[in-house]
Amino acid sequence: MYCDTLYIVNQIGLLGGTGYTGRLVVKELLAQKIPFAVGIRNESKLYEVLDESSLNELKSNPDEYQVVSVDVTDEDSLKRFYEKIDTVISTVGPFCKLGKLPVVVANETKTNYIDSTGEPEFMKWIYNNFNPEQNFIVPACGFDYLPGDLISNKCLSDLDENEHASIEITYVISHWIPTRGTAESAIMAFVNSDDPGKIDEISFLDKNLSRLKIPWGEKTTVGLHHPNADVSCYVSVNKMVGEVLKFMTPLTRLAIPLLEKSTKFLPEGPNADRRRKATYDIYVKATAGSNSSYGIFNGIDIYGTTAIMLILSAQNASGIGTMAPSQAFDTLTMLKDISNFEVKSDDLKGATCNYSFVKP
Repeated sequence: MYCDTLYIVNQIGLLGGTGYTGRLVVKELLAQKIPFAVGIRNESKLYEVLDESSLNELKSNPDEYQVVSVDVTDEDSLKRFYEKIDTVISTVGPFCKLGKLPVVVANETKTNYIDSTGEPEFMKWIYNNFNPEQNFIVPACGFDYLPGDLISNKCLSDLDENEHASIEITYVISHWIPTRGTAESAIMAFVNSDDPGKIDEISFLDKNLSRLKIPWGEKTTVGLHHPNADVSCYVSVNKMVGEVLKFMTPLTRLAIPLLEKSTKFLPEGPNADRRRKATYDIYVKATAGSNSSYGIFNGIDIYGTTAIMLILSAQNASGIGTMAPSQAFDTLTMLKDISNFEVKSDDLKGATCNYSFVKP
């Protein structure tokens, strides 16, 4: 099925299609019968990671789905891939190591760009170095940090814009098993970020949370559409565990080379049943003066919902320039589309999410 020329225009292109998240995107695109091109080094590896139903759909519709030989470290290879697509989804991580050239070439070729990065330093690099005039570049369109950014935008927009605003975003995650790629990206994010901050305890509506302050990506994205808001990000942790993490941070930084090597021995990622046990809640509180606004985004299967978010992002993003998710989508429309998405691939069955807003 390898081809040198893509014949389909106005379609999605995908980089990283044989990786853990990328293959979920491929399976759902095939199940939804959405035309796309996938750029990979080894075509046979793609066949190895797809189930029989996905393979049959892929092979029986060569005019709709293209498999193209692409080297993400080679500029000419990427240019050939981008030539006949409108929007590329990049799941190529760790992004600080492997993800930069796909952005550079997207900017040069005026190709729309979406990615799944969770690395704040990579996001900053994009926002500081690119300002396209004919296409869009929108990083962080997966679980981290599209929902937190959209919910934050809505909560802040509900408050008096003349009042100084602050926003707190707290992640509560249960039964989550990271993939090998996520572990590698997490190490890159840790290397390039500030140390975790203090632990506090808060009451969020009816929830009592112990949480650790972290230098997370919404500090960058929210600042693009609400530049005067103070943004704080947290992850819910056991108080004792949080104190240990703070104590271990200097030692952990010294052990980075060893940690990077150890990720190679991790399993590629959890199976579908294990993914469906992973739940998450993203709590957002915006405050301006004496008024507050609250938003919640929660769901099941972090990687499955990330695949959904990437597909919808590639289909629905609009505008020109380098943008945060909230600048590329209508906030409420995108939240509704994600929540109402009808999964069709067996591997994503059970991936669901919801959102709600409260203004006391």
